Amino acid sequence: MKLITNKINKHKLAILAAGLLSTCGFQAVHAQATPANPNGITTVFYILLENRNWTVNESSGGQQVLGNTSEAPYLNSLVTPGNPNAAQVSYCSCYHNDLSTFNGSNPSIHPSEPNYVWMEAGSNLSKLDDNDPYGSSDSVPQIINYQEANPTLTLENLSGLIEASGLTWKSYSEGTNLQNTNGANINTAGGNLTTTPVPQALWTVPLVSFSGSNASYTNPYNGSNQWNFACKHTGQLFFTATNGSTPNTANTGTTNIEAKNYPPLAQLATDLANNNYANYNVITPDQYNDMHTALTNGFTYNGTHFTGDSAQIAQGDNFCSIVVPEIMNSAVYKAGHAAIILWTDETEGTNQNDFNHTLTEILISPLAKGNAYDSTLNYTHSSDIATMQRIFGLTADTPTGYLNDAANLSNATPAGQTGTSQKVGATYTGFTGTAFTQAASPTGGFGTGQAQDLSDLFQTGVVPASIPGLSYSASGYSTNRKTGALTQTVTVTNTLGAAIPNAVYLVLGGLSSNATLTNSVGTTVNTDAGSPYVSVAPGGLAAGASATVTLQYTNTGGPIVVTFTPIQTAAQP
Repeated sequence: MKLITNKINKHKLAILAAGLLSTCGFQAVHAQATPANPNGITTVFYILLENRNWTVNESSGGQQVLGNTSEAPYLNSLVTPGNPNAAQVSYCSCYHNDLSTFNGSNPSIHPSEPNYVWMEAGSNLSKLDDNDPYGSSDSVPQIINYQEANPTLTLENLSGLIEASGLTWKSYSEGTNLQNTNGANINTAGGNLTTTPVPQALWTVPLVSFSGSNASYTNPYNGSNQWNFACKHTGQLFFTATNGSTPNTANTGTTNIEAKNYPPLAQLATDLANNNYANYNVITPDQYNDMHTALTNGFTYNGTHFTGDSAQIAQGDNFCSIVVPEIMNSAVYKAGHAAIILWTDETEGTNQNDFNHTLTEILISPLAKGNAYDSTLNYTHSSDIATMQRIFGLTADTPTGYLNDAANLSNATPAGQTGTSQKVGATYTGFTGTAFTQAASPTGGFGTGQAQDLSDLFQTGVVPASIPGLSYSASGYSTNRKTGALTQTVTVTNTLGAAIPNAVYLVLGGLSSNATLTNSVGTTVNTDAGSPYVSVAPGGLAAGASATVTLQYTNTGGPIVVTFTPIQTAAQP
């Protein structure tokens, strides 16, 4: 009997012992769609923030977040070792704009929309503006036409891969799918907003931006009467796989099959209480709660009234201080397998693409290294995509299996390069930068190494070492009549369109206690930690190539239960 897995590549095999019979079959129990490591992260919540440097060495882009405890006390509490809020937090001190280099001599991926498209696709796919998906500007047709002219890129997007795999996603965009004062859906009818959600049967995909101010509406986070939803801040809207539309025509009707994935933000509390959240959840505050735009009359936070740039930061910090604890207090988070990621779209200011300009990237999870662990590697939005593909076991239809730039390591800090120290605090009066070395100031933006994913933020083994670019087939087993030992062959195949340069291993997770793998070469550290594994192809596998390994067991009787996971990694499995 032969079994070849699907792209989840983790199936439980019950190998039935049969005394002195020379050969025997096995049964395969196929699992429902699950994340790649059920003992790792199974549920993710992203909270998306706007246009704010985490650290910066000049003042033209506004105030930075790190050290700004007057306007961003909550975010700073998360990254302060010893603070109770930091207990389950890791963060990046060298997270940069897409394609950034140490000196900023690289393509400039700005303004906002290109970065939200990148968050889904690992490329901006030619977008360098903030146009809505459809209408006179037609962002969706532009993206499609660009990919057709550049076929080495893929139009697949992260949320689309999640949906195709049988997993779930939701986009909670503040202000959408609420009633106007006439009871109609604000998404399509416009008018004056209220805080009342429309029934789910009347949800639509929000493909048109809208904003306004009216006494009929009081924002539940900042207390103002203003609202401002921008399509440019919801990446799923720019891909037909997740906007439910055609390449040239927006489907804003209630029959759009993707409308179910766009609940109003007010639905989040209900979904958390009823365990109705998705595997992948993206929370997009409106432009008054994401640090993008100051409220007209300013914002009073912790007894201090802020206006302008200061108000923008305070409004976003306030939003996070409400929503993050709401998620942390939910049953899904307390179960131990959820992650909250605070993410910012783009850097701001002069030479904004160099390493002196960094972005907020904060992980909150029971599986984080915790106590405000500071990861000093270089990161970009591509690091998030690679991480999500590994967590959810997603393989794109590309030679590497990754979505475009997610296949690549972040850019390196050249040897001997120095940056400029960041000004910490709420003002920049008399600011002057001073040179620093990486060893003395690892949070200055010039990272200590490269990264493809965010695994350094997590405890060892939480993020799988690779995506499912490998399939396997397993034989039945044979019994040695003299010794009673069992043998079985497993063939591992590279299903990608490109060679796998890393060593290939087969991990035997959950091996039942009545069996021992006698030819194991060790136990895993990073994949199903503590499991035996064998080497399949030490030098990697060419595209489409296969390699076969023989497993040798001793068995004390009864069925042998094991989960096979083929992986490729340059590190220890």
